[in-house]
Amino acid sequence: MELKAARAQDPVRTSAIEEQTIKQFQQFDLSLKSYEVKIPFADKVMLANDDTTARGHYELVLQHTKISAVINQHKDDRLKDHDGTLVATVEDYEAAYLLVSAGAYQVFNPVSKGPSDAYQKAKVEWTDRAFRECEMIRFLGNPQSTVQGWIKLWLKNGMAENVGLGDNKAYRLLEWTPCDKTLGLVSPADLRKKLLGQYEEAPESKENTDESEMFQSAANLLLN
Repeated sequence: MELKAARAQDPVRTSAIEEQTIKQFQQFDLSLKSYEVKIPFADKVMLANDDTTARGHYELVLQHTKISAVINQHKDDRLKDHDGTLVATVEDYEAAYLLVSAGAYQVFNPVSKGPSDAYQKAKVEWTDRAFRECEMIRFLGNPQSTVQGWIKLWLKNGMAENVGLGDNKAYRLLEWTPCDKTLGLVSPADLRKKLLGQYEEAPESKENTDESEMFQSAANLLLN
């Protein structure tokens, strides 16, 4: 939406910025070399279960961990093995974990995070009484079209029901709980604790906040 507005205001400048951005991505892509990637903690991230879905997530997260290592190969602190193999870090695993978690949430929950969070907020106010569309719009503070879309989703997924017709149209929220199924893998935070516990003098772990925030943004886009 912001990009469309910028194009409308200054199409020439916006086009030049887009072209420059594309060139930068192309240059970055050409600068990347093909590497084999070693994940030294690969045997420590699978939880003890025989869940087929968890094993699938395990393979997918490891693939994305390798991709993150290759994408970030130019980092000054990127380690390489004696044979030139890139060594993946916990930050690579965290980026992959966040991205796969976002996709898994959509699979396990047909209702995305936006309408799910709105439902949880509304359920506190309208626990056992009906509401009109205009009341919910005022309460949530979101645009009318957004709330109308959420109410339709609530009705479709058994989170609400119609209790009125015509001019007396109203709704009542029903009991609903989002699926809390996880990837079945060790979280990045717990993985750090595991690895630090292996050493008497563990090196300081520097959080790669830029990378983490980038992938969290990607996850948010998927969830909303």
